[in-house]
Amino acid sequence: MRALLVFCLHVLVVLLLAGTAQAEVFHAPVGGRPFVLGEGRVVCGAPPTGWIVEGAGRALKPPTAKEALGKVVELTIAASPALCQSAPRKARAVATGKIPVLDRASVTLFVDEGRIEADGTAIDQSLVSWPLPGDLLEADTCSLSPPPPGLKLGPKPTVEHCIWSVTKSLPVNPGQSPVRLWPQGSLVATDAVLFDAEGRRIAPASLALTPKKVQIASVLPQGAGVDVSSGFGLLPLLHPDAVAEVECRGAQCRIEGGQLRVQAPPEGVGQIEARFTITAGVATAKPGPVVGKVTILRCPMDPVSGPAFRGLQSARVIVKLGAGCARDVDSLRFLAGTRSVDVVEKISLTDATYVVLSLGLIDAEAVTLTAVRTGAEGAVVAIAKVQTRVAPAARSVLEIPGFPGVDFLPYNRDAAVHFPKIEGGELTLLPVDGVYSVQHVRGATLARGDRNAAGLATFQFAFRANALPKPLSEVDLATFSDPLQRTIKEANEPAPFGLSAATDKPLAEVLCTDSDGKSERLKPGVQARISYRLREGCRLVLHRERLRPELGAQKVHIEIEVRKLDGSLRGEASVSERVVLRPGTEPKLAWVKGVQAPYDSVVIRLTHEGDEMHYLGGESLLNKAPAVQWPILFGTGRVRIYATTAIPTGLYRFGGKEGSGPLALNFGVLSRMTWVDRDGKEGLLGLEAGVMAFGLTGNPSTTGQSLTQVGAVIGAGLSIPIANASQATQAAINLHGWFEQRLTGPGEGVDSPRAFIFGPSISIGNIGGTF
Repeated sequence: MRALLVFCLHVLVVLLLAGTAQAEVFHAPVGGRPFVLGEGRVVCGAPPTGWIVEGAGRALKPPTAKEALGKVVELTIAASPALCQSAPRKARAVATGKIPVLDRASVTLFVDEGRIEADGTAIDQSLVSWPLPGDLLEADTCSLSPPPPGLKLGPKPTVEHCIWSVTKSLPVNPGQSPVRLWPQGSLVATDAVLFDAEGRRIAPASLALTPKKVQIASVLPQGAGVDVSSGFGLLPLLHPDAVAEVECRGAQCRIEGGQLRVQAPPEGVGQIEARFTITAGVATAKPGPVVGKVTILRCPMDPVSGPAFRGLQSARVIVKLGAGCARDVDSLRFLAGTRSVDVVEKISLTDATYVVLSLGLIDAEAVTLTAVRTGAEGAVVAIAKVQTRVAPAARSVLEIPGFPGVDFLPYNRDAAVHFPKIEGGELTLLPVDGVYSVQHVRGATLARGDRNAAGLATFQFAFRANALPKPLSEVDLATFSDPLQRTIKEANEPAPFGLSAATDKPLAEVLCTDSDGKSERLKPGVQARISYRLREGCRLVLHRERLRPELGAQKVHIEIEVRKLDGSLRGEASVSERVVLRPGTEPKLAWVKGVQAPYDSVVIRLTHEGDEMHYLGGESLLNKAPAVQWPILFGTGRVRIYATTAIPTGLYRFGGKEGSGPLALNFGVLSRMTWVDRDGKEGLLGLEAGVMAFGLTGNPSTTGQSLTQVGAVIGAGLSIPIANASQATQAAINLHGWFEQRLTGPGEGVDSPRAFIFGPSISIGNIGGTF
């Protein structure tokens, strides 16, 4: 149990060490002696190529080949050989050049130029590093240059002169320098461990690069000016820690918190001279005190609109003027650098006066604005510095609600415009007269093209600082053009012909005149029954005046099919036309024609053309499926009386011995009365009456008596049309049962003038009416 506890504690300690240890980087010169990794570190497994493990894995000898210089290899290390399998961790090793040796007296830091120069040996390709935020390091490699003038070298000089580029934010005080020197080929890292050629660990302080000399370019910023409108002003210095003392001519001044505090001089003083004494160890390009001119500013001028956009001719900036200048803006002119700029607008608010300046085209990362009093003296009264930024790309996307993005600008409806957001303000779409209009509704930007515009439209955007109070937030600080150009045309959306047909104001309807001369509206999808005599009073009405302009032109297919009772098409009476229907002030009419017989049927259809190039969402239209249709049947009678010709060929007469027998060929004219169903189809059974000529081939009776005679018949018949039903040319097969009254024919010797006739026939014709 005790052994188990000891083992667990040992593992816990190892895990804690592994969790806190960093992935170390071991540096050693090529060809150097072996170095000890340190307490709690042994190399696991075979060493990398060129490296040699010694001392049971606790020492490592760097490679001897020059080719290994600067190559980083991976190591696996552990606290002990026993833990190589259970608790290994990663490390790295790199073979470097010789440890550089500097002439410490030659190290010079040029702060404002971002440069360090030094002399020494083995410093070619060496590195210097300095810290970055986040525990990171940045480094630069030595660039050899000719030695400075006056340095005497032997025939084979071993002294080298190096220049390293460094950040310009290094401290002026040499004792605070964070710069460190590294040998050639080093992997610069915060967890690096360096060894010399003898295998000895190098203390980090021994490679610290402390400048012996520090040189600055200036103490005052370029174009220095201080605003004393409040009685004194503070001017930030470039290197306040390099100033020992200051003396000003024309005003009282002192160093306060790293800034030059200047007491307001008399009203007539526009510039003072400041003489700075530099601290020991710091120098300037010229020996002696540093002398600079400071412009006295008596008006606070602050840019309030944020960074200006560079690379745009339309760039503007808003500056706030206070104190006396707020009341005397008209006496000022403004410069951007050395160039005069125009005043676009002056806006007076309760706290100050705001001036909108047109900067024009700017390429620099910052621009200095100067307010100068007009007149003979041309005194500078205010200075401000404005940063600039790159102009954004104002790319927009157009969308019509309910449909995917469109690549054109509609003139008959609004389109939503989507565009990117910009830090520090917002883009606003500007209207262009004669091209397109803009409106803002509930946070959305809507645009509509001008119906009379020709060519392509380019959106114009303005940038505005929306965080400023009105009217400053409505000032255009820059204008941008969308790189995309769009055509202006009509947007066409399928009109709801079908849905509107059931409302009080349909877009399309069918009207028919009733017996009183009034127009009756037909219901779509429900067959209407209209008297045949009213067949000329039906028309399709297309209400252009009810089409909303935003729906655009409607490309529709109008079909009017007229069919006979048997279902065959009356081709000469049918209509099939493709029509473009546009919103207008009056409806369009299409009259129904070609109904020629009772119970002719008419179907009127209105179908959207499935044209994706014409309609928004045209791909969703059901191809050839009507949006709305009206079926009409022209016939209301339930009884039909008509005349037909009958040619019976197989009748049989029952009339006594002398008058009975088959009748091979017969002919006659019949009138027939039958019922008619709701679809106009005649009933099979009907009452029949007429005059027939019987026995035209001279058929004899069973007693030899001739059966040829003319008789009037009345009875019933079963009729089945076989062609042209209910038309004048109807053909039908029939089965008759008649009572006959002889009109002419044999007289004496015939049992009776009456008989019953039964049999089939073929009839041709159907001339009559339905009631």
